[in-house]
Amino acid sequence: MRGELRTMTLVWVAISLVVIGGNPYRCDADGDTLQHSAAGSTSITPPSPLPPVVVTATRSETPLQQIPANVTVFSQEDIEHSPALALDDFLRQIPGFNTFRRSSSLVTAPAQDPEAQGVTLRGIGPGGASRALVLVDGIPVNDAFGGWLYWGEMPLSTIEQIEVARGGSSHLWGNFALGGVINVKTRMPETREIESRVSGGNRGTTTATLAYGDVIGPLRIRVEGNFFHTDGWHIVIPRQRGPIDQRSSSEHKHLAGRVEYSLAANCSLFLRGAFYDESRNTGTPLRIGQASRGFIAGGGTLRTVDGSHWQLSLFSHLSRFREHFSRVSEDRSSERPSQHQVVPSVDVGGSLTWARELFAQHLLTAGVDFRLINGTSRDVFFEDTGRVSDRQKSTGKQQFVGFFAQSVYNPIESLQLAFGVRLDHYENFAGQQSSRRDGFDIPTTVHFPSQDKTVFSPRLNISYQWWPGLTIRGAGYQAFRAPTLSELYRPSSIEGLALRENPRLRPEFLEGGEVGMDYLSAHGGELRVTAYWNYLRKPIANVTTAHDAVTGEDSERTRVNLGLARIRGIEVDFAYPLTTSWSLFGGYLYSEAQVVDNPRDRDLEGKRLTQVPWYGGSLGVRYTHPSQFTLIVQGRYEGKKFEDADNHDTLGGYYLIDLFMAWPFAPSRLLPQLQRGELFFAIQNLLDRDYIVDRGGGILKLGTPLLVQGGVSFVF
Repeated sequence: MRGELRTMTLVWVAISLVVIGGNPYRCDADGDTLQHSAAGSTSITPPSPLPPVVVTATRSETPLQQIPANVTVFSQEDIEHSPALALDDFLRQIPGFNTFRRSSSLVTAPAQDPEAQGVTLRGIGPGGASRALVLVDGIPVNDAFGGWLYWGEMPLSTIEQIEVARGGSSHLWGNFALGGVINVKTRMPETREIESRVSGGNRGTTTATLAYGDVIGPLRIRVEGNFFHTDGWHIVIPRQRGPIDQRSSSEHKHLAGRVEYSLAANCSLFLRGAFYDESRNTGTPLRIGQASRGFIAGGGTLRTVDGSHWQLSLFSHLSRFREHFSRVSEDRSSERPSQHQVVPSVDVGGSLTWARELFAQHLLTAGVDFRLINGTSRDVFFEDTGRVSDRQKSTGKQQFVGFFAQSVYNPIESLQLAFGVRLDHYENFAGQQSSRRDGFDIPTTVHFPSQDKTVFSPRLNISYQWWPGLTIRGAGYQAFRAPTLSELYRPSSIEGLALRENPRLRPEFLEGGEVGMDYLSAHGGELRVTAYWNYLRKPIANVTTAHDAVTGEDSERTRVNLGLARIRGIEVDFAYPLTTSWSLFGGYLYSEAQVVDNPRDRDLEGKRLTQVPWYGGSLGVRYTHPSQFTLIVQGRYEGKKFEDADNHDTLGGYYLIDLFMAWPFAPSRLLPQLQRGELFFAIQNLLDRDYIVDRGGGILKLGTPLLVQGGVSFVF
């Protein structure tokens, strides 16, 4: 089967190259010209498109060319023309985008191992909790209890634009924005339309999306549903696989709706709600997980006569995940339950932002935001006999309040200065852990002392246009991340490895700066180079605290604050048009992240931070002719990294090649109401390479194998 799929794929590629290679300089009848997106891809679009509007670097809707920082923007076309089936897989084309484990969220997600999906940027040491903030339409979606992401609740088919701002961003966004911010902007209709996208492929993988949008006078509405299923694949390497191992399958559903109402030309209101549910089998009969999330948000915008722009938003998440952990025998022929866990949590938050332009040269932004969190971990632990040994309940609360302000000033046309500052106060309180061993009626309860801290987060950006097409920029910043309730109070495990909580954790701080250069050539070539140097103080890391007496593998890791880590590197993004139809795009990151001072354990000094590769990069070639054909072939490489703080467990480097092809089609007699349609064919891991993504508990697990999808999309 594998050989047949590979042969079929290569034939498709060969035919496509022959068809499009005969006339690589074709231009459509309207004389469309090349336009480069900020994501580094090149496409044929109308001659005078409006620049992207982004919010990540100013917390106000601002044209991209006025942003005082290095921001990458992916357009709707970039997202639609990708072989990725999940947002985390799409974002892996950005060198330095890392989740705590390399696994795709298709088979490793919070319902299987929450620690796996903490995300970071620029190699700022990914951990179980994210060191980057993820927003949907400007609202935080990092799980409030653990900081991880449910990538499935952000289906690619419903996204209009993605903004990625790398570097410390706590001056505007506070907690989690240690390594940067990712903002996902969802689609809203301009006219009445019905969208449908369906695909299917090998490994029983299917996706389906249906959306309806309409504009009725001052009212805009959109409702959408997304369904995903995969039979999955064996995640344990063949030589360690036993009778107990089976395919890791998953299924998730996402329903969402949004209403916007314009009270007047200068005033609008919105209401948004969503529900997400996922179910998983994670490789053995007993290892099953389920997660569900409810979300609601509302607010509005107001422009006053003095030019001020006000934005108000209120939101809440209600989350619950359930996971069954097990111990597998050494020969992997049987398993026994080890831990059942249920984690309900709720958070409520909101923000009020004011922005105003002064004299067309000065943009002022200020505001306040808050987030209240309440979470619980209910755990049942089992002995090897299957008997319940302990019942444990861990609970806690957190609250965050922040005040922020930023000034973006252009004293002369070629010079831009931006200074932002934020003051946060957060508190961990009501933390306690109750434990009742089997046979005892009275539980033992431990109350943890409350913690609170006030944090100051500044950032200064300077950019100067040296000559037309060349801009020099620099930035200095300080950012922070508070430990999550999960890190403080929740125990978990994976394979034979226990992950222990630590209620004494303290916040971690990032201090550093960067210098960079942006170059845009007259014929559309684009090059961005950034060098950065950061110090991460008191980083939270998983340190080995016990070993298996027989195998010598890590059997327990505990979260602790280390002393001081240094992260420095160079990142490059580029796009280059070869012809009117062909283009190259890609990126590269070299990252050196290591512990430089750790008084508690000097043996860790000089060791690299866990889960940070030495270097990584991507390179793609794209052919685009909107009325006839699109072809994208993209390679991605990630260097080796260590899974443990002691740097004993190495995950080797690997490279992958992905492919995407699409053929648009126009309305016909059968489909007279069709606005546009497209047939597409996508492949992940074209060469079907095996690569290791995890070795927790000494069990090596594989990443995404050859995954082939074909489908069709319609817009009526």
